[in-house]
Amino acid sequence: MSLRLHTCLALAVALVIRAPAHAQPVRAHDMPLVTVEVGDFAFTKLPDTLAAGWTRLRLVNRGTVLHHMQLNKLADGHGVPDMLRAFRPGSPLPTWMVGAGGPSAAWAGQTIEMLVNLEEGNYGVICWIPAADHQLHVQKGMIGHVTVVARRTPAPTPAPRASLTITAMDYNWTISAPVTRGRHTIRFENRGPQPHELVIVRLAKGKSMVDAREWAERGQTGASPGVMLSGVAALSPGRSAFVENDFGAGRYALLCFVPDQKDRIGHPHVHYGMMKEFEVR
Repeated sequence: MSLRLHTCLALAVALVIRAPAHAQPVRAHDMPLVTVEVGDFAFTKLPDTLAAGWTRLRLVNRGTVLHHMQLNKLADGHGVPDMLRAFRPGSPLPTWMVGAGGPSAAWAGQTIEMLVNLEEGNYGVICWIPAADHQLHVQKGMIGHVTVVARRTPAPTPAPRASLTITAMDYNWTISAPVTRGRHTIRFENRGPQPHELVIVRLAKGKSMVDAREWAERGQTGASPGVMLSGVAALSPGRSAFVENDFGAGRYALLCFVPDQKDRIGHPHVHYGMMKEFEVR
């Protein structure tokens, strides 16, 4: 081997060894994990503090009905009582409160996860899913508070690589590509002027997205039209988060139950047609 060729090979090996770790794709499972548990009607296991940065939030539902975890970032000087007073049908959210997502929604006994880039600050935590008596869970005391602080140890900073992007608008959905069988990392983006959430439902045979909407709106009573899969609680405009999901053959629906800010009664966005069915073959 010539000296020149030997030198070139040595240089190539050195470049591979010195390649930065962040050159490799970041996976959702590489992110720090935080587990939250809920019951009827309380956050039974909720840390007082969380570390800033990309975080996997795992929600374990030990209750008997559907629950989710909605994070609302509160500006300095505002607390949970202010957040509760700010929820008014037909009124936009105040500028000091930002919908930061969270896992949405888990059946009784179900565990789901999502991935969010947490910013430092104070957060109110609520579940605003309606109960059978039409009261929201937050009205039954399902409220919490967490403080997000600077992370002490290094953590992955890039967002994970997504195989699909689901985009929410007023009042529609787009999916970046046909959904195929297998596991997908989904980037959920809110490009609408209002907050939106992502609820993914695998529909039962003979059921439609309308059946899923009606079942949720009547307080989850009667036979379920499908199975809730991973999802993201409400995100304010311009924000994004990630979920991972396994898709088998069947029909699925995307739904958003966030109350409309232009509706004085506060009908959810599904009332205005924010539903989308798709099939995985």
